[in-house]
Amino acid sequence: MTIAPESVNAQFSAFDLRIDGVEFKGVLSPLSRALQEGIDAISLLDKDPANGDRLLHSLVAATKAEIESASVQINYIVAGAEPEYSSPMQYGGHFLELDRELIGTRKPAITVIGGPETYIDIISDLAETFLIWNPQTNPVDPAEVSKMTRAKIVTHATNFPKIGKGGVN
Repeated sequence: MTIAPESVNAQFSAFDLRIDGVEFKGVLSPLSRALQEGIDAISLLDKDPANGDRLLHSLVAATKAEIESASVQINYIVAGAEPEYSSPMQYGGHFLELDRELIGTRKPAITVIGGPETYIDIISDLAETFLIWNPQTNPVDPAEVSKMTRAKIVTHATNFPKIGKGGVN
């Protein structure tokens, strides 16, 4: 779609987001939730598939419950789609389809938390309305990102959240 003008007022409060006065409830994707809780879900899925599947089911259930209970639009937080946390195959194989299913027919804002090696191809699969992009941590040119999505890209947001191993940074 397009890159939103700098005059768009986007502000985070933890993971919740307000864009020009419209509220979006922050909802962590299953992998984001695992990172927030300090759980290495990828290792568990690789080393102990049975317990990894139980963990994944629990993460999905928590995310789904949060989505269903939201009284406003949602801001779906995607973190961990980068080499520090997963390979493209691990992210795509374990999480991308879950993200699509959880979002369903909703058209949420999507916030991508990641660094310079974030798997930006996920954007074309998920973003529909707003894509919140942090050019300070991810140097991919928003003009290039805009070619991959129908979403309006917001590059100027205050209090952009962070997630890393062991929770919020």
